[in-house]
Amino acid sequence: MSEDSKNRGLQAPQGAREWLSQMQQLSEQIQKQQHNSQQMIQELMNTYMQMFNIPHSYLQEGMRLAQEDMPGTPGEEISDEIRKTNRRSAGRSS
Repeated sequence: MSEDSKNRGLQAPQGAREWLSQMQQLSEQIQKQQHNSQQMIQELMNTYMQMFNIPHSYLQEGMRLAQEDMPGTPGEEISDEIRKTNRRSAGRSS
């Protein structure tokens, strides 16, 4: 075997090792990006859900205050309205 063919034999495994190392680094970068993307999407969904639930909580508070401020209105009637509103809101969020 000539020295030139020996060098080619050594170069091929070294080249393959470098390529494999680069592919592993690329794979790690992709995994990190996927993880970061998943975290960002989760945070966006949490923010969206919080924003979606804000009007409902304001409505509940408004109904509670209305019940306190209206002495002539039976409390049971307003409580029924609150329950109906809660059921409607629960139906939208599922």
